[in-house]
Amino acid sequence: MLSAYVECMRRARLALIALVMAASGAVMHVSTAGAVDQLDEVDVTRYGGADRYATSLRVAEAVADDAGGSLDWVVMVSGRNWTDAVVAAPLAGSLGAPVLATPPGELRADAARFLQRTGVSQAMLIGADSDIDGVGPTVVAGLDALGITTERVTRPDQYANSVAVARRLGTPGKMGSLGRTAVVASGRVFADALVASTFAARGGHPVLLTKPEIFRRDVARYLTDWEVEHVVLMGGKAALHQVIEDDITALGIEVTRLEGATRYETAIKAAKLVDGRYGSGCFSTRSIGLARAHVPFDSFSAAPLLARLCAPLLLADPKAVPRSTAEFLNDALRVRASAPRSADLHVFGGNAAVSGKAIDNYLADPLGTEGGRLRPQGPCVRGLSDEPVRILSDEFSHHAAWSPDCTKIAYTGWTSRYIGAFYTANVDGSDAVMVFDHGAGSPAWSPDGTRIAFSLSSGKWVKGDPVSHIYVVDADGSNLVQLTSGDFGDRTPSWSPDGKRIAFARQDLHNREGFYEFYDDVFIAVMNADGSDVTPLTRGDLSDRFPAWSPDGRWIAYDRGQDLWLMDTEGRNVRRIAEEYSPNGHSWSPDGRAIAYTAFAFVEDDTYADGVRHDRTLFVASLDSDQIIEVVRYVSHPVSNTFRGTFTIIRRPQWAPDGRSIMYERNTHMGDAARTYVAPAPDF
Repeated sequence: MLSAYVECMRRARLALIALVMAASGAVMHVSTAGAVDQLDEVDVTRYGGADRYATSLRVAEAVADDAGGSLDWVVMVSGRNWTDAVVAAPLAGSLGAPVLATPPGELRADAARFLQRTGVSQAMLIGADSDIDGVGPTVVAGLDALGITTERVTRPDQYANSVAVARRLGTPGKMGSLGRTAVVASGRVFADALVASTFAARGGHPVLLTKPEIFRRDVARYLTDWEVEHVVLMGGKAALHQVIEDDITALGIEVTRLEGATRYETAIKAAKLVDGRYGSGCFSTRSIGLARAHVPFDSFSAAPLLARLCAPLLLADPKAVPRSTAEFLNDALRVRASAPRSADLHVFGGNAAVSGKAIDNYLADPLGTEGGRLRPQGPCVRGLSDEPVRILSDEFSHHAAWSPDCTKIAYTGWTSRYIGAFYTANVDGSDAVMVFDHGAGSPAWSPDGTRIAFSLSSGKWVKGDPVSHIYVVDADGSNLVQLTSGDFGDRTPSWSPDGKRIAFARQDLHNREGFYEFYDDVFIAVMNADGSDVTPLTRGDLSDRFPAWSPDGRWIAYDRGQDLWLMDTEGRNVRRIAEEYSPNGHSWSPDGRAIAYTAFAFVEDDTYADGVRHDRTLFVASLDSDQIIEVVRYVSHPVSNTFRGTFTIIRRPQWAPDGRSIMYERNTHMGDAARTYVAPAPDF
């Protein structure tokens, strides 16, 4: 049975890899003069390639152009390790070199042509000597064939490696009056280190990585050995605990902590900190970089280029410029009557990273509505730790759903008379308001946060099953509207990203024949948001449930029996993407590049009474790599697998709108002790 579980996970991984949607593009310039009266002329330059390596090369070419067309050095890192890229940035800045990402076991022909054309004679290799996850011997052999000498800095892990690169860099540069400065960042949160690497490359400040809760001794020794006077601490206390700051100040070193409510705001604080510290006009925000907030690979090579341009790096989403970033841009790019001039916006990655539509929407309406999609203005869960924590206070809360700005959660619970009802509440469970009872469930917020769709029992029964319909109500509980009708069991609504359509699961109760729901006539249907034009998308003898619309609006993921399937919004291009997983719902990440889902397994274990252990696991699968990461696992009690309450069911994962956490229901096997939990989402 254990081997069957491993094979199941292997098949799921292979199937999910097939969902990879590669971004493509090229360097392009777009003039936006006159787009809005209140902004200067904005020249948009995009650095995008067919993959991360092509994008990195385009950025390297821009560095070479800025250097007059020729280079002495190149710094090379594996395209699989963001930690190597961020610690390499200051060293690249000191060498006047680009950071060029490479596949571990290949020197690409386009990269080789670039190195020859620009006259590179020396290559600094950062990271492991490995054809699997470093800059391997095959790459070195290719460089040797080009007559390029190599030097390598490597250590056993990313933390020691950051210290080794810092020592190779030499004396840390000064940040104006703050003196010799180093950057300390978490080795687990790429966004904080990424935005710091830009000014670190300009000022010659080493980027030192440490664990969130432990200040490494080798980092402390470096700070004292090189007489560092000032440390920029990247991120809040969830990223780097207070003990890190205390240990640094105990060394007599001044600390500036850059802590924003979101990673977007941390990037803004970094931009404000360095404005003018490297000479007049440097980082004055007339030139600005923009990259995707939740994926590092687009901007691996951004730091040395932005350092040359004295441009800070801000963060955005693929489909929209977040309000906090937009507000900073508004101030930076606003016309000054005394000295109107053009401004430069450098966008890293192809259209899938930060879409042209997102840029166009911002420039056309800087204070923008972001396409009508409400977005979080702060962290969805404050003080998020590495371990799952319970949220809400209801003793039986399930079917929970975030509001788009994550200030509220809608969920299903019991009334005092043990009747199903749906509520809205603050994240901590306070200010709970019952919206509807009488069997209400499966609430789903509209993208603009103004309405909630849900299922509601009609009180009628057909062949032993209740008739239920989809309703929609304003978020304050007013203006109830029934959308579906007939002798159906309509459940689990899901809004399209533009708010114009709703997908849902429909059970034709008159066709019900079997006792078990898996064999009932349950299918996925879609309708307009006003309830018109109900159209079946699937039809079969198995149970098709839990539709989930992808963030880009192109796909609907759904459960079919024990498998996870995907189809386009017309019900075509149907394919299975995971087999034998737990059919209890799933959730797309906000950027659409990963899916959270749950799985169960019966694992052989002789320490258990009947020789079998029951595992329930929450997984996240990346859609642009072969990574499947275990987020949390619950293991049955060793005494008994059958006694009431001795094992756990987890279901209904819901990715938080800020992308930082995943909410899920934890339930006993009898379903009488549901609780809502949240766990930190992994970074890929």
